[in-house]
Amino acid sequence: MSPQRPGEEEVETALRYWRGVIPAYPRAFDWCLPTRFTLRRRFFNFLLAHGKHALAVLKDERRNLYQDVAGLFDHEAPQPGSYRSANATGGIFQTYSPGPKCKPRLRVVRSLETYTVRRQLDKQDDPQQSDWIWVTTLPLAQVPVARIVHLGHQRWDIENYGFNELANEWHSRSCVQA
Repeated sequence: MSPQRPGEEEVETALRYWRGVIPAYPRAFDWCLPTRFTLRRRFFNFLLAHGKHALAVLKDERRNLYQDVAGLFDHEAPQPGSYRSANATGGIFQTYSPGPKCKPRLRVVRSLETYTVRRQLDKQDDPQQSDWIWVTTLPLAQVPVARIVHLGHQRWDIENYGFNELANEWHSRSCVQA
């Protein structure tokens, strides 16, 4: 990891990091799961220029990209599916392009998931719903919708199970490189 320098935004930090990693390990990976902070045109364009792809969660409703793709949801019939124990319906929007400055035509995958949680106190089932939206440069022929949903969730599993366990069970603190 590269530490963020004073006055540097996260996209620049990420680009500086990847400028070192890609030449050093050109065949180590084909795609990455960046944070939502690196969900920017220039980051996606950079990866594509180096033959790499990205898959990122889209979750900030104030972003222009989120607002643009939300308008697509009314025009696409959901596809049934499942993820773990959740029933899921989702859509795929192959033709979305966020504008002329972004080289890739992005895929937007939405997974609207319903599941039940049994509450400990009253033993009642409580229906829950989560709405996941991912943006990727990975082509459909290479990575189908169900795999995008799985990979997108794996990114959060690492954070939820890995980092949370380190912090809460092992009382680990954040590590900052000098």
